[in-house]
Amino acid sequence: MTRVLTTGGTVRLPVTRLLAVLRWTHEESSPPALSALFPGPGRRIRPEDTIVFRGRPRHPAGLVRWLPAAPGEKPASHGPSQALQISLARLDAADGPVVLAASAPAGVLARAGTPRLVLHDADGQDALAVFPFAPESTGDTAVVCGELNRSDSGWEFRASGRAFDGGPEGDPGAFRGPLPAPARPGAGSLPRPAAAGRAGAADPRRAEYGRPPAGDPDHFVLPPQGPQFLPSAEGAPPR
Repeated sequence: MTRVLTTGGTVRLPVTRLLAVLRWTHEESSPPALSALFPGPGRRIRPEDTIVFRGRPRHPAGLVRWLPAAPGEKPASHGPSQALQISLARLDAADGPVVLAASAPAGVLARAGTPRLVLHDADGQDALAVFPFAPESTGDTAVVCGELNRSDSGWEFRASGRAFDGGPEGDPGAFRGPLPAPARPGAGSLPRPAAAGRAGAADPRRAEYGRPPAGDPDHFVLPPQGPQFLPSAEGAPPR
């Protein structure tokens, strides 16, 4: 069962290679971009050669690689996506945190249709966790999806969802620091619906549980309280 993360939630990553996939629902002419950042002191973004994104698809030391879609997948089967393949086995604690961020021109993240970050075992392709998020405002150009940190028990991911300045038109190569502080555990809940989303967009809190959108198995997850909290077929509140 895929674990659903909320703001500040963490998940252990017992894998040597991580595949982080950014998914969204609606096609955009300037789609969201997934990036990996290696912030320096004061959480300021380091020189550009440590940012991995579409325009710079490989970390200088080969620690992270950007992919135009999840490997071996037809985009039509799951909707549009971008991915980062991260070698956790080669990362040192001194390299962390590794910040995973989504950026786009103003308004795109709000229109994208429940963007979410799905974490997979890059070798086994098993989904470890999913973090659905919503921009805080329609003008947001960048959102920190979460951070990879090394603890005594290994690498873990902490979900964030906090907005920051993504630079002109959401260009990942023009991120401005400092990045927002890490989200505190329990600091939030499932994302609220984007106010400026497309007409008729479903509440993302309901979309995540039990009844996935057609052709999107990443959304088939159970509420953390258990299957008895699934909404009824008629949409009535759970018992």
